Amino acid sequence: MAENEHIINALKNVFFTFASCNVTIKDDSYLLKLADFLDTYLIDRKIATECGVLDFLETVTHRLLDCDTNVAVLCLRITGILAARGTLFTQLQPFLTNILIQAHERIMKEWEVTVCPDLAGALYHTYSRLLTFNEGYQWICQRGKDIVSTAWDLLQRDSSFFLTQVVTKCLETLWVVGSVSEDGQNDENWKLFHIERIQSIIGDFTERICRGQTIKCSLLQPALDLIYTCAQSNFPLDRELLKNIIKLLSETEGSVFSTAVKILSLLVAQRNENIEVCTLVKLSKTVFFNGNILKAMELAAPLYPHCPKADADEFEKILLLPVEFVTGSFEPDKSSDFHVLRTVMSKSSQCSRILCKALSWLVDVKKSAFEQVLKLLKCTYYSGGQLETVPRSIQRVLLNNRKLQQSCVMYFLSCGEMADTITQRAVVHCLIDLVKDTSLDTVTFEKCTAGLQFFFLLVLDDQKSIESLATELATAVQHNLCGIHWETRDSTLEFLRRVLEEKKNQPKVFQWVTDHQLHIHIWQCIHDQESYVRGTAIRTLAVLVSVPFVWDSLIMQAQLTEEDVITKILSVLESDTEAFARRSAAEFIVSLNKDEKMLKLTEILTDNVFSTMNSAIKDFDWEVKLTVLQFWEDILQKQLGLQRSDDPVPPYLPLSTVTRQPDLTKNELQRCFESLWRLGCWDTLMYAVDDYDITVVEKSCQTIQNLINTNGKELRELEENWEEENLIHCAPKARHKLEGANGCSSEKQEWYQMRVTLQTLLKFKASDHKDCLQTTDMYDKNPLDLLQDILLSCTSTEEEENTIDCY
Repeated sequence: MAENEHIINALKNVFFTFASCNVTIKDDSYLLKLADFLDTYLIDRKIATECGVLDFLETVTHRLLDCDTNVAVLCLRITGILAARGTLFTQLQPFLTNILIQAHERIMKEWEVTVCPDLAGALYHTYSRLLTFNEGYQWICQRGKDIVSTAWDLLQRDSSFFLTQVVTKCLETLWVVGSVSEDGQNDENWKLFHIERIQSIIGDFTERICRGQTIKCSLLQPALDLIYTCAQSNFPLDRELLKNIIKLLSETEGSVFSTAVKILSLLVAQRNENIEVCTLVKLSKTVFFNGNILKAMELAAPLYPHCPKADADEFEKILLLPVEFVTGSFEPDKSSDFHVLRTVMSKSSQCSRILCKALSWLVDVKKSAFEQVLKLLKCTYYSGGQLETVPRSIQRVLLNNRKLQQSCVMYFLSCGEMADTITQRAVVHCLIDLVKDTSLDTVTFEKCTAGLQFFFLLVLDDQKSIESLATELATAVQHNLCGIHWETRDSTLEFLRRVLEEKKNQPKVFQWVTDHQLHIHIWQCIHDQESYVRGTAIRTLAVLVSVPFVWDSLIMQAQLTEEDVITKILSVLESDTEAFARRSAAEFIVSLNKDEKMLKLTEILTDNVFSTMNSAIKDFDWEVKLTVLQFWEDILQKQLGLQRSDDPVPPYLPLSTVTRQPDLTKNELQRCFESLWRLGCWDTLMYAVDDYDITVVEKSCQTIQNLINTNGKELRELEENWEEENLIHCAPKARHKLEGANGCSSEKQEWYQMRVTLQTLLKFKASDHKDCLQTTDMYDKNPLDLLQDILLSCTSTEEEENTIDCY
């Protein structure tokens, strides 16, 4: 309560300073934070009155254009905050609406002289907040015509991007809310005025364009955006307006053209009777054969899916014509129209852009054009054969065109399922040919491997002959794993890892790996000189060894032992210079633990695993430390849910394959706790609590808290049992030995240390570490600091501001 009074008094001082003094705010970040704070603090009229907000609003509104711009903007923002509270708007409606009316009139009256776009933007942002509830919308409707008219005046007078965005957003919201409102009669007048204003703007721009005048699109773009919003609500649009939009298509570029196309495609999809699709087809052809092929395709692509078949066929020809021309799928006649096509496609920059765009639009419309795209892909790397059918002027554009190759592969990834098996096999052959190219860049290589992953089951189904796809792909993989460029080796390993992860439930995938000894090549890559290759090889190997027969095959064919493999992984985790490789090694150990392969390791090797993982909690890389914590969390989940088993749990490893049970006997719990203590689990978790990485602290706190929540009762009983045992049996002997010259035995030291560890765990509270875990802004914790800083910035003198900092 006292803190709240301090905040109210501080707010009073701030608002009094803003209202009564001629302050100048140079840094508005304070005011933005203040507005955010008030958005959650001003919850009722009582608080608004006590902290002086209402007096501040009334005072500043009377001199809105004379006070500091940032203070005036804050005034309008606070008005929006209060108005957006439905109950507050009802209680304070006359007061708040009067502020908005005065602000509106003053901004428009003195716009030419003094007003800043920030003020108008804040006003229309406040209007947008009013539209979020019914009473606010009803008030807006009463002044709808005035608000809409002023909005268009603002858009016409000012080209500020910020103001354009805010005003356009407000108009769109107003229209959308009005479209779903049950009381539609109140807004018909401003809606009709709205449409008339848009029609006037579009008509005026169209007329000026037809006269060849240069225009600015700052007003045209928001007008088209609002037309699209109107079309989405099925509002009837005038035929003359649509004719003017169609005229804009042939004379505009960029975002204006794209928005106009978006409007027309929506109307065609809605089967609007005022749209004649044949007119758009004719326009698209005209633009195409005038040499602006990209523009024609941009018009055809969104219209194609929604047109009648006859018109859709015409649009399809426009989309496919560049690809068919380049691949020689048809022989154009000698007309001037196709002469333009030859001329445009012979220019290297335009040809590449046109073909890539054509492929992307074919993906969008899901058009089956596999033969043409396959021919095009072959033209990009064949020195003979398919390339010979291409005009010589275009051959140099296609050969080794990486962007075009990427676009072709993306088409196959998006539409590959629509192709027949023969075509899919041909695509796989092309992709394998491409990945064999040693000059291939990383991006193209990764897209090609993504394509091979997509068609991988087709590859596996073709393993009968020596020249099968499976053999061909395996040979390419072996070749790339021994490649000169480390990027190629790394991308190839990543391709194998993705395939194995995706198809891990299909044994024939792993059989393909072992049949072609790819697991041996992967093992060899762990010794690579490049850290990324080492790391990816370890991650890939982790997927492989989860399958028993692959693990056995690796041990046998590579002439290794389990100790050789684990020791190598541990050496990477312990001493590799790069974090990615160490991270991968830690993840490998976690995967071994999940697969319970650690149960089969020798005692010495298992001790090395735990020792190395515990040391890794001091790694510089936070992700390595998180992996170590995940390792121990997995063990805790298994160990503390063990069912009593006839077979004793090995003292060096608190794991078992028996099923989980919620309760453990006291002896089992004690044995479990002692075993985990000897392995270093508790020390590792407590060490991580004081780490300098917040994510590590969060993970360790969460793990310990989960332990206490699930097993706290049993652990407290264990502590009480140990305390009783300590008093009855151990304390006298321990005290006697401590008094002796040789001190306490190592066994007793271990006994005491375990109990100290248990007490530390039971006393743990995550709240004690909340300062480390909180990452919020300091002003969110203590708004008084924010208010004091605002007052300090307002009262500082010019001499203080210009003082040179000696530091």
